[in-house]
Amino acid sequence: MSATPVGVVIADDQYLVRSGLAFRLNAEPSIHVLAEAHDAESAVQAVIEHKPSVAILDMEMPGRSIFGAVQEMRDLAPGLRVIFITAFASSSAIADAIQVNASGIVTKEEETDRLTTAIRSVVDGKPYYSVRVLERLEIGPDGVRLRQSAQEPQVELTLREREVLAYVARGMSKKDMASTMHLSVKTIENHTGALMSKLRIHNRVELTRYAIRHGFTQA
Repeated sequence: MSATPVGVVIADDQYLVRSGLAFRLNAEPSIHVLAEAHDAESAVQAVIEHKPSVAILDMEMPGRSIFGAVQEMRDLAPGLRVIFITAFASSSAIADAIQVNASGIVTKEEETDRLTTAIRSVVDGKPYYSVRVLERLEIGPDGVRLRQSAQEPQVELTLREREVLAYVARGMSKKDMASTMHLSVKTIENHTGALMSKLRIHNRVELTRYAIRHGFTQA
């Protein structure tokens, strides 16, 4: 690893969590926390401004889906490594993290030292997963995927469809989804229609129940 400290951005909607992590990580000579963010939008702005090597992102922040923001971050900061932190580790959220090529997933039940280890690991090009996450993954020559037994929805969904489903689970209107995702209401309607078709669901009430049943409220 380079002698230059690894630049890190931390995003978590809970002030005590992110400030506590920042304090602990800044105690490491090899790590420097460049900025803290409270949601996906402010995380994107922090990445634009500071160009960190690693972004530590909470999976469960309110507002815009953090998964949908990751590609934007990578476009703005090529080579960015992403480590997700999570209190829930729902299978749907793990699947989304894999789909956006996360370098690591760390559960919040871990000691902070584990996050330090994860940062060093991903900077060295090695993925890092907490044990509770790793036991639900299959890692092979073709990459990482969720074990079939751990998968919640049995239908192949795109990242954008999963993002819409998470917002449906939270009770957001199409207009609010469109504003949050920077899309038109018509595009949201198209995604919702595609979801209903794939899942063989006939109305929004059933779609909401499906999303809640499969853990998308935590995505």
